[in-house]
Amino acid sequence: MISRNTHYFDVNFFRKANQSDITAIVSINNSCALPWKQNGFVLNAVDEQQIAALTGQPDKAVYVCGTAGRIEAFVITASDEDRGVLDKVHWYSSDIRSRFFACSRLYISKVAVHPSAQRSGRAHFLYVSLLNMFPTELFYAFITQAPVQNSSSVAFHRSMNFGVFGCYTAEEYCGLQGYRSELYGRFM
Repeated sequence: MISRNTHYFDVNFFRKANQSDITAIVSINNSCALPWKQNGFVLNAVDEQQIAALTGQPDKAVYVCGTAGRIEAFVITASDEDRGVLDKVHWYSSDIRSRFFACSRLYISKVAVHPSAQRSGRAHFLYVSLLNMFPTELFYAFITQAPVQNSSSVAFHRSMNFGVFGCYTAEEYCGLQGYRSELYGRFM
């Protein structure tokens, strides 16, 4: 069970990102972009225009957290993943599939922590903050399993009580051949 009253002694802000945060978000993202990183990774580098475009979309949001005014982590959410992708998921249970589509969902499209702040609870803090903001939502994320495995993300999501709902495969995705990811989710 995750405590929603967890306090992190040094994280002193969580908020929706604004235009002045874009450079820091891009820097964090790109410091975690493939090639493979030991403490987890994101699939692709981004530029400031891509992040700026996300902040203006009504169905997407970017949240940041950090200390002393320094952004150390971010999460990008969306009201839902592209239905075309969800329709291609191989569901591990028809019951899970039915429950998934029957409830309100929040898709976590990306989470990244600055390398100097990794393993310090920043991602945990972001997720707990989102759980507090959206207490009735089903949270879900896709985690890369092939051709490279993001074992850090798997361990993190399991620690946050996410379960594996299904898998998605594609011949090519974000420049990766033979792509496979697992859909992790958490029912509230």
